[in-house]
Amino acid sequence: MISPAQCRAARALLTWSQEDLEKRSGVAKRTIAEFEREGRGQLQTKIEDALRAAFTEAGVELIEQNGGGDGARFIRPVPRFVRLFRRDDVDHRRWVAFAFDYKGERLTGFVRYEAIGIGDTADQDPVEVFDHYRRKILLCAAGKFDRGDLDPDGRALIQAGEIDL
Repeated sequence: MISPAQCRAARALLTWSQEDLEKRSGVAKRTIAEFEREGRGQLQTKIEDALRAAFTEAGVELIEQNGGGDGARFIRPVPRFVRLFRRDDVDHRRWVAFAFDYKGERLTGFVRYEAIGIGDTADQDPVEVFDHYRRKILLCAAGKFDRGDLDPDGRALIQAGEIDL
């Protein structure tokens, strides 16, 4: 059974708002908010299953009470963003370069504009779009590292269609 504190903790680990959890789980934001405020009793099984599935898919495990209280933790190592290599836009460049730490290594990644939904005529700032999708980009880059899907220089190159936006 998920506790309100577990739900809040799992969202905090993922830096998700209640709206983000609503999108990923299909559970109404109002239901989530009422549950987290502890104004609602036990969740229906299908709602609890949807919340648990959303957290698990995002890499968070809900831990049952084991003497120290309910909790949440990452299931697998999590990549940590370090920095962008350039924050300004360059007309001929169609990617954003970034550094991240993962499993004790400092790695480099490149994400193509098309991979984060920026087309040829879009007026979107690539850095803002990168920041919006940062977690998904980092998880994709970490997955490439885990699979050994890197370029000859050991960099994660993220192409269109490789991130579920």
